[in-house]
Amino acid sequence: MSNSYKLVTLHSPGWAGFDAATLLISVGQAYHDGEKFMTTVEWAARHFRHLHILVADTLQRHNAPGDWRARGTAWIQRNRAAWAGCGRPVTISRWDDWLSKPELPAILEQFRVLADDKLRAAIDQDAAAFVARQTAKGLGVPVEQSRRYLLEELAAITLQARSYPGVRIYPGPELASFHAVAGGLVPDAPRGLERQYHTAIDFKRRASARLSSSSNGAPAPQPDRYRVRVNSCPAWVGYRTCTLGISVGQPYHEGDKFAATVEWAARHFEHIRVDVSDTLQRHRLIGEGVPPQEAAALSLRAGDQWIERAAPVFGDSGRPHTIVRWDAWLRHRDFRAVFDAYSGLAQSDPVLSAAIAGDVDGFLARQAKRVAPVADENWMRAASRAYLIEELAVITLQGAAECSARIYPGPELACFKAVREGRVPAAPPGLDRDYYVHVNLEHRRAPAARPQSRAAAPASVLKIA
Repeated sequence: MSNSYKLVTLHSPGWAGFDAATLLISVGQAYHDGEKFMTTVEWAARHFRHLHILVADTLQRHNAPGDWRARGTAWIQRNRAAWAGCGRPVTISRWDDWLSKPELPAILEQFRVLADDKLRAAIDQDAAAFVARQTAKGLGVPVEQSRRYLLEELAAITLQARSYPGVRIYPGPELASFHAVAGGLVPDAPRGLERQYHTAIDFKRRASARLSSSSNGAPAPQPDRYRVRVNSCPAWVGYRTCTLGISVGQPYHEGDKFAATVEWAARHFEHIRVDVSDTLQRHRLIGEGVPPQEAAALSLRAGDQWIERAAPVFGDSGRPHTIVRWDAWLRHRDFRAVFDAYSGLAQSDPVLSAAIAGDVDGFLARQAKRVAPVADENWMRAASRAYLIEELAVITLQGAAECSARIYPGPELACFKAVREGRVPAAPPGLDRDYYVHVNLEHRRAPAARPQSRAAAPASVLKIA
């Protein structure tokens, strides 16, 4: 259940007379992901008996290039839980379902004709407003491109409204072109939109959500206490998606430091993928002598707890995000083949073998400085080697699945660097699509305190060397 937001309707009083609602989803928009989308579903489930989710994924091709069908599939996968437990029957349709209807071409042609006649003023108004919003964001979209988007949207939703009459819920006012057609101001327009009542909604952050990030009342993380500095990785600016590699249990992936990382990522990328490497940490526990089954259970539980702590930070980011657990990659159909390939190369390829050995030596040296020398170095060395080979396999799969910039507060490991640079020719493909971005988190200096007068000096001063 979402407790951070409440939903309010904007000048749409007629929604209360309907039994069914369509949730129109603009894939890629922050208000259709995370807590805001969950809030929408919860509100709709309280007020309507049936919900239909219209995933307008491939419609977005008019605004930006990309595999929008795949993005729509990813959106369904990461948001399925929001409607799975809502207690109402839910149906889903994709944009291509409506584009493939035999009636669509004729309806689209009717709207094209009207766009040069009775519907022209409304279409021009909507297109100009959209272009202005995009220009303000630094994104150029030609007016004609926006017109094509609107005409296709009018035609597809006209068909959808015939099949799913009721309320259409969207976080924004009704477009002028839709209002004209639905209101009967364009008598020659295809019929259908009059069967759906546009309900504009907005989200208000609850006061309790602003004060605390967790149920125990702990202070919310403060992202402005740290700033993110990128170390010699200039090509990150060319990526639209980033991957946050999360080492569960590390302090830089908690609290203010983590909040600063997410805030920085949200400013520079359109989508955030979160790689929660929770059960990967079982190798280190095994190296410390924990039985394998217990190590797996402990690391999985730590991942559950981390996701619960991190949820408010992502909810505040304003960007769509996808959380993927480590076990999901271990179950991937290609994992075994990729893992076996790296296991063999770790033995046969001198570059990769030396790089892995160097990374293991570096890890053991850091452990000795931070904590204490391990009780059984050979046991920990074997566990660390297994850790690295599994990590290579999984992140290779992640790169193959989605091209992104990987954000991590630490230098790139030698074994990953060797593969990314092509110095291990037989390595499975994928890491070349995963651009490593080494970041540092620097504490912002607080404003200097105003010097006290001698008269106001404290009676005693404690010096800390």
